[in-house]
Amino acid sequence: MQLLTPIPLAGLITGGILVSCIPVLIHLLNRRRFIVVDWAPMKYLKLTIRTNRRRMQLEQLILLILRTLLMILLVLTVARIALSKSSLGGWLSRRARVSRVIVLDDSLSMGYKTDGKTAFDRAKQAATEMLRGSGGKDAITFLTTTPASVPLVKEASLDDPTKLVSQVELLQTTDAAANWTGTFKTIDDCLNSATFPQKQVVIITDLRRSGWSKDVTEITNRWAAKGVEARVVDIGSHGTENVALLNFSQEDRVALPGKPLNLTASIRNDTSSPISGSQATLMVDGQTRTLTLPEIAPGATAQIKPTVSFAAAGQHVLVLRLSLPNDPLTADNVRYLTVNVREKLDAILVDGRRGAGAYESASDYLHNALISVSPPWNVRVIGDTDPQANHPAPADLTCLVDVSNLTPSAVAQYERLVSEGMGLVIFAGEETDPTFYNDRLYKNGKGLLPARISRIVDGPVKGLNVEKLNDSPLDLVGKLAPAALSRITARRFLELDTSGKLGNDVQVLARWNDLESHPAVIQKQFGRGRVMLWTTSADKEWAEEWPKDATYVLAMDSTSRALARPDTADDNLIAGHEMIIPPGEEPKLNPRLTIPNDPSPIPIPTLRYPHTEHAGMYTLTWNDPAGKEQHHQLTVSCDRIGSELEPLSEDQLANLLGNLKAEVVAYHPGDLATAGPGHEIWRTLAGTLLALMVVETLFAFYVGREK
Repeated sequence: MQLLTPIPLAGLITGGILVSCIPVLIHLLNRRRFIVVDWAPMKYLKLTIRTNRRRMQLEQLILLILRTLLMILLVLTVARIALSKSSLGGWLSRRARVSRVIVLDDSLSMGYKTDGKTAFDRAKQAATEMLRGSGGKDAITFLTTTPASVPLVKEASLDDPTKLVSQVELLQTTDAAANWTGTFKTIDDCLNSATFPQKQVVIITDLRRSGWSKDVTEITNRWAAKGVEARVVDIGSHGTENVALLNFSQEDRVALPGKPLNLTASIRNDTSSPISGSQATLMVDGQTRTLTLPEIAPGATAQIKPTVSFAAAGQHVLVLRLSLPNDPLTADNVRYLTVNVREKLDAILVDGRRGAGAYESASDYLHNALISVSPPWNVRVIGDTDPQANHPAPADLTCLVDVSNLTPSAVAQYERLVSEGMGLVIFAGEETDPTFYNDRLYKNGKGLLPARISRIVDGPVKGLNVEKLNDSPLDLVGKLAPAALSRITARRFLELDTSGKLGNDVQVLARWNDLESHPAVIQKQFGRGRVMLWTTSADKEWAEEWPKDATYVLAMDSTSRALARPDTADDNLIAGHEMIIPPGEEPKLNPRLTIPNDPSPIPIPTLRYPHTEHAGMYTLTWNDPAGKEQHHQLTVSCDRIGSELEPLSEDQLANLLGNLKAEVVAYHPGDLATAGPGHEIWRTLAGTLLALMVVETLFAFYVGREK
């Protein structure tokens, strides 16, 4: 039952009691009083009165009840009572004017299917029932969680909700994970600009744990202080059986024409049964091949490592898809990858000992090694005294070969370039000054140099012991036969201070085959790039005859490719994250973007696009200064966080919401079908009131007749 006229409940009850007591008071104050006179025939009168007393008391009681009912009916008629068949629907419309924010969760997990129906299908049904039952005078704001910043309607009066209902029915789940902190901030903005003081928030969700954080508590505490009412409609099945393709990426930092490119993908089995005999399909530039998945135990994660090769440079789009028809959540079974195959890699060799003749410079052997491989490096050699050395330019790889000195500004520029992804290789030699290297490049562990140099040691040492590490740039060198490794020698080398504990970003990749096992190659992760230090020289000055051996070419090429600037990660995005496109060296005129499942280009004058909720391929098109049309591919994959299906309990939700006491309601189809103002009975009450007044008047006349 509802009251459409906003009369306070306590006042209504008090007023009703007082009004209904009026007939009783009038009856008591005006009842007939008799003067007692004793006279002879009194005993006969007493007999008459005794006979009629019961009839008179009954008539007075009926009259009292009629008058009391009149007062009660009068109050209820003014209050405009309405009856609703649903308590959930009644909660949504128990006030005449309410600013209500309805939030529909459309994140990845809402695609979880049970009994042939997704959680999102049930959520749209609940939202539709709610909108059809909302009062016409309410101000409705309708949001989805992704993107929460774009409401379908804001502060709208739904006299006819058909248009909004049709929009809701067209909604689809996204491939983004829920971000409840951002959603609650958007809801808060809507409540702050709401029309009516009475405010309600209704959230329709499957109540998964992922996406929630304590950051929402501050917002909900503020709502509680303002009297905002909230209800969570739980439409989830809380099933967690799922198989997810967690990632798909290239292992090698760079892709080159004709060179095998190693890929890796991780698959997680969150079901109670092992995966056996299943397959995946890998599509490369429209060509599909089948991959057999390994057996994956329940709760385990396995990897597959396919290899591809590209004949031509340029952009190539790869799609990896799991073939699991019975998986209840299929949106996380596919991932996209853009591979940028480069024609060549750019290397700059900064030579600290330039000579006039062949093989008299410190970098000559290194230069020949890099240009003799296929495809060859694009190599540029400069001296350490050249102006370019102190104003380093971006490259895929820079090698400091027996460099004696660099200005502080040059060191700072190298630090910036390496942190952005450029590889840096440092070779020792006669010009190497340990003091300079420690002061400007090591910086007590905060600089580029992986370790502090103790001194220069006279050898000789013969042979290299390669450490067995994951993702080691010397992996190919470590696979050489012991006889081949024994040809790697050094007459002199740098002794490094590794007595203390090395940082997590530092690794010794190889050691000399001497009694002390001095480090021969050591690397450091520095931002997005890596720095590698060879403790011997790049030429024959310290390394004797090794630069003339075939193992030298293999070592220089494989380690240089492993350190080269990686392919840009900006071309591979996660759903729900803003797309920011670098402007490039030349201006992009009339830039426009084609999104998945929509052939119509969208103008993006700021080279930013926030609406990446759906996975797939995005194509950027623009005109260069000559007017020629250019294209660039970007791919978006689903957010793996959305695959985490752990349910959120009511206690956990209550803890996150703080002082806001939100009621959690399990939704069942039809619960909201009769929501809204319900059936008003004030007209019936008014008619009854008029009829009762006639009855009371006639009965009062009858009771007051002459006896």
